[in-house]
Amino acid sequence: MADYWDHGGVRYAIQSIYSLPDDAWCFELSRARPDPQTTQGWLPGNAVVFALVPDEDLSLEPTIHFDAKELDLPLAVLARFMEIVTAEAERCRAALLEAAVPADRNGPG
Repeated sequence: MADYWDHGGVRYAIQSIYSLPDDAWCFELSRARPDPQTTQGWLPGNAVVFALVPDEDLSLEPTIHFDAKELDLPLAVLARFMEIVTAEAERCRAALLEAAVPADRNGPG
């Protein structure tokens, strides 16, 4: 599933998928393209930036990868992408830390 938004007259897409080989969420930022199967739909284009957010190992850090040959990005578009990736990284890290706490330290319940 992709989320779409417009900036400066251009529609962008952020798509997230789980990468089993990496044990990480992968977020891809692209310029959206019209869906040839519909008259109103959109599809993600080729990824310009993608981020891997590990959710199985606290020792691994999220990483960002760029494909600079695709297109230039406005700073506001990249900032929005980074906000989404940062929020997901914080969510994954919190879930891992919570899972690492022994049951007797979780308090009553």
